[in-house]
Amino acid sequence: LKRTTTCSNNASLEVDEGTSCLFLFHAKLTTNGIELLPPEPATDIHTRRIYRRYGTHRFLDLHCEGTCTSSLVVLKQRLFKRHFNSDDGTTMELAGRKYGLLYSNPSCKTVVFRLFAESGIGIRKCDEITAPNVAARCIPSTLNSGLSLTKYMKRMKLSFTSTVPSLIIKRGMLEVIPDIKAEVDDNDGYARISHTHESLIMTDGCGLISREALDEVYSRYTYNLEQRCILLGKFNAIRYSAASSCPFSSFQGRIGGIKGMFVVDDNLNGVKIQCRHSQLKYDVPMTKKFAIPPYENDDDDTLYNTIEIKEWDTPPPHHAYLSQNTIQLLEERGVPKEFFLSLAKKEIDELNSAREDYQLLMTKYKARKYYRRDTLC
Repeated sequence: LKRTTTCSNNASLEVDEGTSCLFLFHAKLTTNGIELLPPEPATDIHTRRIYRRYGTHRFLDLHCEGTCTSSLVVLKQRLFKRHFNSDDGTTMELAGRKYGLLYSNPSCKTVVFRLFAESGIGIRKCDEITAPNVAARCIPSTLNSGLSLTKYMKRMKLSFTSTVPSLIIKRGMLEVIPDIKAEVDDNDGYARISHTHESLIMTDGCGLISREALDEVYSRYTYNLEQRCILLGKFNAIRYSAASSCPFSSFQGRIGGIKGMFVVDDNLNGVKIQCRHSQLKYDVPMTKKFAIPPYENDDDDTLYNTIEIKEWDTPPPHHAYLSQNTIQLLEERGVPKEFFLSLAKKEIDELNSAREDYQLLMTKYKARKYYRRDTLC
């Protein structure tokens, strides 16, 4: 807390700017009222998209006491009516600020309500904005009129996912492509590729990215991660060095309303990102322009067009084991059958050698977990 406070007192740093995200604010909703809790220093090197935009100081997580369904229903029905005493029942006055209800689970098991400070102490007049307008900024209501309340709340989770921002997409970098779908033949049971069938999506949640774009993403990721670690004083948390090329082949990420994995494709040239329709959870101006007719308002807001890294894949090299399915895939991609035969011969030769060496045999069996201790003699 002392280190974080020292960082926040830096004259060159605006504490309330979204890029700082130094403190998290919580309150407890009990049968006796609302209890404000001490601010907690942000320790995670990842931050949330919506925090980076508006700053963590404008968000208050309201936790409900009790875990059983009946107690939560009572809290909602009685205490919310008492504290959210505005005409619309979604705003409240607390600690000199006016808070609006921004997000919560629509089910009766909700334990956390996320409130947004619309106006009040510490908020400049020009920065005042209502919670509904913030929600509409995250998920533009004019572009997503068909979302149900349940879907809407699920999609809002994307704005609260902890990520690291990287490359800002510019015009021409992003392309929306159809998913690869399979259609099963009832006669022989085999799946065949189809771009029209509505089921059996083979590329569900998986997009493509060019090698050049992946290197750009990694470069910006390492820079932003390093700056965040320096801000928090976590110099030993910097695991990735700024390299000329990315050591990974895929990552799990977010781009506006796009969610899923992005896998490198060396057939793509330049800085190019291709997302599938199955990755598009809701529309933003950047992706809506791919519709027919296209959306004319080209909004270059970084809230929508920043590639956010959730997690990288396992860095190479790593152990893997062959199976019948992987052999078929590798052979289809051009690996000659002689390679697999050489692996089989090598394994057989090692097993023959292990017949003469008990310690070698036990080492191999233990490494592959092919034994039970109670059966060894």
